[in-house]
Amino acid sequence: MQYLVKRRDINVLTVFIYCVTWATQRQIVDSCDPSDPQSLCRRLEVCLADVASWMSSNRLQLNTSKTELMWCSSSGRRHQVPTDSLVVGLDAIKPVAAVKDLGLYLGATMSMRDHISRLTSTCFGVLRQIRCIRRSLSSRARTMLVTCFVFARLDYCNAMFTGLPRCDLDRLQAVQNAAVIAGARKFDHVTPMLRERHWLPLEHRVAFKIAVMTYKCVHGMTADYLADYIRPPSSAATNMRLRSTSTGRLFVPRSKTAAGNRYFAVVLLS
Repeated sequence: MQYLVKRRDINVLTVFIYCVTWATQRQIVDSCDPSDPQSLCRRLEVCLADVASWMSSNRLQLNTSKTELMWCSSSGRRHQVPTDSLVVGLDAIKPVAAVKDLGLYLGATMSMRDHISRLTSTCFGVLRQIRCIRRSLSSRARTMLVTCFVFARLDYCNAMFTGLPRCDLDRLQAVQNAAVIAGARKFDHVTPMLRERHWLPLEHRVAFKIAVMTYKCVHGMTADYLADYIRPPSSAATNMRLRSTSTGRLFVPRSKTAAGNRYFAVVLLS
């Protein structure tokens, strides 16, 4: 979720550190120029040492065995990512390729393929179990099981799927198609069954989630850090009086990179 609203320019290296304490989880996020990652490593070591010291003075403990370090960059800059471990106290934290945050697997290139692979594997496993007992279930019961155990997983944080390549979206759509035809006849088509159940295809489900988030941002029904990205055209840095200021449209900032096209403020409003 931080990727959509807070990711920096693709020409810098961003580091995510997931610090696990005795009772909670904290994140440290920073970035640096690709030519000087060692300075960032030194700052992070000092920062983590201060965090560990503060925890110790407040009868808490930093669990370094569960603390994870991940460097984020574009695919073309992976060769510039440091491979050295980060020293925290007496322990060394090695960089990892993917981390799990609130049930979402984030990869080092933010391509979401790690999350999609795990998600499709889990959903197909659930569908195989439902298929084994499909003869003992009514149509209504199958629909309830698919909605609870498959669609709930597909819809969780699906706003992160915005702007993904078609090949990645097709993998998720294959899960939905398999869920829809569970218990159907051999030559039944998926599209009429989706319409019959009033289920949107995956790409439209993502668009619907984005539209709901937009509505909540406009009407002050969501967090401030998201609402701050929703601006009317009158907030643009210009002295011109635009006709769009009275149409209710929203200001869409420009993006210079392919990754920038997936920013919350750009994708959400375009």
